[in-house]
Amino acid sequence: MGFQQHESVLKNDRHLGMDQPITRRDFLNATLLGAGASLLETSAPIQLLAQSDSWEGYGGVGDYANSHGNTEDVMRIAHEIRDGRYDLLPSDVVETGELFDLVIVGGGMSGLGAAFHFQKSKKPGQNCLIIENHPIFGGESKRNEFIVNGQKLIGPQGANEFDIPAKPGEDGYELYTELGIPRDFKYAPWNPKFKQLVFDRTNYGFQSWVDEAPSFGVFFDQNTFSVKPRWVLDMWGKKLEGTPYSDKIRQDLLTWKFNPRKPYEGADVERWLDSMTFKDYLEKVLELSPQVTNYVDPILAAAVGLGSDVISAYTAYQISLPGFRGLSREIYYPSKWKETSPLTWHSFPGGN
Repeated sequence: MGFQQHESVLKNDRHLGMDQPITRRDFLNATLLGAGASLLETSAPIQLLAQSDSWEGYGGVGDYANSHGNTEDVMRIAHEIRDGRYDLLPSDVVETGELFDLVIVGGGMSGLGAAFHFQKSKKPGQNCLIIENHPIFGGESKRNEFIVNGQKLIGPQGANEFDIPAKPGEDGYELYTELGIPRDFKYAPWNPKFKQLVFDRTNYGFQSWVDEAPSFGVFFDQNTFSVKPRWVLDMWGKKLEGTPYSDKIRQDLLTWKFNPRKPYEGADVERWLDSMTFKDYLEKVLELSPQVTNYVDPILAAAVGLGSDVISAYTAYQISLPGFRGLSREIYYPSKWKETSPLTWHSFPGGN
C-alpha cells in the first residue's frame, strides 16, 4: 500500500466502525481462537526435533524448527476451524480486563508495518497488541538455521531480495529514512588470483529475471536428458546454443522468452489473464509445448509457491515472467546482469 493512501484508509476504517471498542470475548470469538489453540497444543521444540515428521520435512534447528511457516499445526487447526471446534469459547477462558485499541494477528511484515503506522498516529494512552504464533516474529522475512554435516547454515526463509528506494517519492523512501535502514552496502572484494565470477545478489534472480550472464550456468543431467552431463553457461544469452533440447522445444523456449507477440487486444488485459492458469496461457494461447511449462514450473514455484497449473497467468504477469512482452507491460527486471543494477538489488544472508 502506498503511503499516500494511509489517511484515506483510516477514514474508511472509521466508516466501518473500526474505531469502536471490542471486548476480549468478542475478539476471541471473531478470531476463532486459532492462534491461541496452536500455542496451547504445540509441543516443545525439543519434542518436535525428536519427531519424524514426513508432512513438512526438516524445518531447521532451535526456535527455527517451529518457526518455518505453514507447519502441520496450521493445516490441522484450519481444518478444526472449518469443523466448528472453536465456535464456542472454552469454559476456562478468563477475563483479564485488558483493553487494546488495536489488535494485530500476525507479526510478519504486514503486521509490524501496521503497528509501526499505529505507533506514529496513535493518540495519548492508546495501545496495540501483536499476536504471533511462532517463537520468532518476522513472518516470511525471517531467516532459518540448519545443521548440515555438523555445520550451521543460515539462509532466508521466504522474503529474499529487497530494493533500495533512492529518492523521495519512491515507495518506501520515507520508511527507509525513518527507520534508518542503510542505503549503501559494500561487498567483499574478489581475490584477483581466482577467475572473476559474477554472483546474483538475490540468490534467485538468475532463475529467470537476470539470467543472461557468462557466470550463470544450467546443468543438464544424464537421467533427464540422456546426454553426457554438461554445464551450459549463459544459456539464454547464447539463445540456447549447446543445450540438449530438440529444435522444436528450443524454438518454443525462445518464443516464450523473447517473442513480442501480442495475444490479446482488449483493454482489460489483466482481467483476461486472471481468467486462466499460466499453463493454459502458455499451451493454449501461445501454443507452446508442455516442455516450456515444465521449465517454468520450478521458477514459478520458487517465486510464488505453486506451479503453473494452479497459478493464474496474471500472477506470472505481475512478477514479470517472460511471455508477456507484447502486452505493453514494461519489463521491470533487466535480463542481462550488471554489477551496478538500476534496481539496486540486495539480499541479507539471513532474511529481510
